[in-house]
Amino acid sequence: MIRGKLRLSICVIVVLFFLFPCSQGFCAQTPEDVLKQGIEEYRLENYEESVETLTEARKLLPDSSMAAFMLGMAYKQTMDYKAALPQFQDAVTMEPRIKEALPELINIHYRLGNYEEAKRWIAVAEREEIMLAPVSFLKGLVLQKEGNYLESVDAFERAKSLDEKMSQSADFQIGVSYMMARRLQEAQERFRAAVTTDPTTDLGTYARRYQDLVEDRIFLERPWRFTAGLFGRFDSNVVAKPEESSFAGGITNEASLAFAPSFRVDFVPVLEGNKLFSANYSFGSVILNKNSTTHNLLGNTFSVTPGYRFGRSALNLNVSYGHYLLGGRRYLETFSVGPLYRYLLNDRNILEVFAGFVSNDYLKPLAPGISPIEYDQDNEGVRAYLSWVWLFARDSFFNARYEFTTENADGVRYDNEGHRFTLNTIFPIAKNVKFQASVGYFLRDFSHRLTYVEPNPAPPPLFVGVDMERKDHQYSASAGLTWEATRQLNVIFQYSATRNRSNDPLNTYTRHIFTTGIEYKF
Repeated sequence: MIRGKLRLSICVIVVLFFLFPCSQGFCAQTPEDVLKQGIEEYRLENYEESVETLTEARKLLPDSSMAAFMLGMAYKQTMDYKAALPQFQDAVTMEPRIKEALPELINIHYRLGNYEEAKRWIAVAEREEIMLAPVSFLKGLVLQKEGNYLESVDAFERAKSLDEKMSQSADFQIGVSYMMARRLQEAQERFRAAVTTDPTTDLGTYARRYQDLVEDRIFLERPWRFTAGLFGRFDSNVVAKPEESSFAGGITNEASLAFAPSFRVDFVPVLEGNKLFSANYSFGSVILNKNSTTHNLLGNTFSVTPGYRFGRSALNLNVSYGHYLLGGRRYLETFSVGPLYRYLLNDRNILEVFAGFVSNDYLKPLAPGISPIEYDQDNEGVRAYLSWVWLFARDSFFNARYEFTTENADGVRYDNEGHRFTLNTIFPIAKNVKFQASVGYFLRDFSHRLTYVEPNPAPPPLFVGVDMERKDHQYSASAGLTWEATRQLNVIFQYSATRNRSNDPLNTYTRHIFTTGIEYKF
């Protein structure tokens, strides 16, 4: 990088000091001898010893810009940048000024995060035309750190044009800038150029790794993303058969095998600036070998999510629509809209808040004689949630979420308020294998009072009356493995269980679902 030219300059300085042998009287450790000794220790890469010797030389030669420069270089090699800073400052201000110290001073300000000071000295170097190639390179690094990625590209290009020996370093950093600006195709080209320049160097190795990362990111962040899935499953209770036999009404064949294909399209364009947008269409179906005429399910959903990024936060508007068929007949239409606010607490923690309007329109007509005043499930309401995501390791996360819902139904039996708590996690357990698990609890509090009779376990009488508000307590859990066979193909195994407990016996049931299949991304 910049080091090649500076090493050459330092070598010239060392040669000038050792060109002439010291005289007999001059060898008695004069201040100049101490400086020469410190330079020799630096040349032999004995940096800690050279720091001590050059510190003494600075005391003996307080007006020597050369002593200041060499002590700054020694401190830099020991990574004591704060100690190096005043030495380089003296080297560029004392006479004779050492021009090689100027890019070093800029570099130290950059490493310490003093970007405004670095830019001030960059302006001095440009005005006085001092070592413009390394200074332009450093200017690019500063602009990159400040988030001015495309401006940094111009600076790196200038450094490359001024000194062709900096081509590999400049191409690498241009690749990084393009990557940060999400111009991934251009980033990939620059990393490829850096590798081509000299694949045997450390920088060439890094460039090859970055090239692979960008290639993966191009695939993950492609604007159009398609996912197709083919799954087989076993469902132990397709019809949600009540556990109490007296309310099951002779229901049989509640268990069934099923075929569950799916298809999903995501459109996530890369927009300039802070604008955000995504759109999604998904299709899903469950085709049963039992109860197919009444419980086969087919769904289509559409969603659009425009938004805007504000530094560490983002505000989106989520709009979604769904249409479902049950048993081959129109069953349900859903619509929801609301703002989603996402805030990055730090590099590992994300907070999400959503609140919106929800509408559910049940399309299946009620049976003759069934009162819509009581049994019409059409409803409107509110859905809101608070979510915390913890990125605790690479390719791993933990999520805790609370959700509140209200459903104001046309039929009084279905007015309810819901509280849902869920915990989710995903983490790798082996190469290309991830484990995922979730647990949940959903409380639904219905305003309608139940009135029915149930068997009395200690007759007489044979039956007792019930009059209370309905409450459902639903417990759920799932666990699964995802094997990434290739970058595009996943093999999935999953088990889920649901246990619904209600003071309405018709809604008390247990269900187990075993699923396995493949998912292909393209």
